[in-house]
Amino acid sequence: MNLKPTDIPLSVKKFNKEVCGYCLGCGCHCGFIAYMKDEEIVDVYGHPYDKNSVGSLCNKGIALIGETDKLPYRIKDIFIKNKGEFIKSDIDEVKSLLSKKPIKKPAVIMGKFSTLEDYKILGKLTKDVYTTGVFLPFKPSSIPPYEWSNMKLIIALETDPVNSEVMATRWIMDAVEKGAYLVNISSRYNTLSAKASMNLLMNPYQLKSVLENILEGKDEPWNRLKAYLETTKESLIIVSETLLKSPLRYFLISFIKHLRTLYGTEYSFVGNITNVEIKELKDINLESHDLIISVDNTLYEFNNLPENQERFSLSLFPDFTAMNSNVIIPLPLFKEREATPLFNPFAYENKSTKLQNFPYTIEDTVSYIFDISGQEEPTIYKNDISDSEIDMKETDDLRCEDIYVIVGDSPVEIWGHWYPWLHGLEREQKVYINKKTAEKLGIKENSFFKGVSVEITNTVSDNTIFVSEGFEESQPFKIGVRKGRILNKPGFRIWRLRE
Repeated sequence: MNLKPTDIPLSVKKFNKEVCGYCLGCGCHCGFIAYMKDEEIVDVYGHPYDKNSVGSLCNKGIALIGETDKLPYRIKDIFIKNKGEFIKSDIDEVKSLLSKKPIKKPAVIMGKFSTLEDYKILGKLTKDVYTTGVFLPFKPSSIPPYEWSNMKLIIALETDPVNSEVMATRWIMDAVEKGAYLVNISSRYNTLSAKASMNLLMNPYQLKSVLENILEGKDEPWNRLKAYLETTKESLIIVSETLLKSPLRYFLISFIKHLRTLYGTEYSFVGNITNVEIKELKDINLESHDLIISVDNTLYEFNNLPENQERFSLSLFPDFTAMNSNVIIPLPLFKEREATPLFNPFAYENKSTKLQNFPYTIEDTVSYIFDISGQEEPTIYKNDISDSEIDMKETDDLRCEDIYVIVGDSPVEIWGHWYPWLHGLEREQKVYINKKTAEKLGIKENSFFKGVSVEITNTVSDNTIFVSEGFEESQPFKIGVRKGRILNKPGFRIWRLRE
């Protein structure tokens, strides 16, 4: 859709330019109108004629578009670490430094704000390109979010879109207001719990059992759900990135493919999902590489980083990855370039609009430093899940007595804690655990688990320890504990405590 400014401006602030674009802060790709005074964005509104934003923007989108360039700690210069301190440098010095340390086996890790254009360039440097997200060899969603409102049955699995695709939540609420039956199965109470017709508070072992019962449809209420899936085309299953980063991954994909093939059930995988063929972080051997190039904050996934390893960080902020790298290169945000997002769960064909200039581009810096020419054309999967051939691995064994650590979505993502008013939504990292599980583990209120303060609550399922993924040790207002130290399982969000 070619967005144009409205006839009557939505902003009352003084501006001399209106620019329309798409926010690529999540998979929703909400259309917006930026009101600018020369190079400065003075106001931003959701575009009223865009199907996704319908005139609104979430707090994350407003922060990314309107505030990023104004933050005092935004990285805008190149830095090289010298004797433990970062020294302001330039691109020629980085190239000279690299020439003195021949690289034999580089790897690239692409994070939240990576783009398809970044992949095309860095894919020429090495075949070892990894993502912190999830790669699916099929179209991640069969319908866009604005069609969720037409569903009559919605099953949400460990999903709270308000934490990942914020504006998509409205379409679930619309469906419920129209009479849809919402089944919310999650390890903790979330936003959807307030509107759900059926709330099931369950850990991964219990979830697997429930899905098997739905397939068999023997007892109440599973036979009713199976009958509904069999008889209505307006059914939808939403699955979170968190579950795809768990031992349940291949069971879930098989389950949804089964429903899609038999009953035509619609599906949506939400979160940092890509259908661009790329390796996943769970498969990396970090120690085998002598150079790691990180696009955005990626190294918080690891507990330990190898010594004597060169690390280049393309970063927005001096985050954990940047502070543990030898070279920091400024990363342009989507509003500072024309780019296609790598993570694209709804398979939209939108590119960002360049609103502001930025002193560096990945095309220029990376290509020059590493003498890269040409581009690697990616393989992009657009087939439906029902038409896909998936290498189905066996589900890792789950036991009823297992306790699961879940490092999952919360109101503020890891990058959000660099924005004062986003940080205010979740000021402190907490471990959430119910009383029964706490007693089993000998954990008490206000004690610590993996360095994080514990809160005992009845809003979490049995045998579950939930921690927000949004914190790490380099954040400016209230430091937390990174995911790698809590779970020590790169590429996963859920794992058993017994290991």
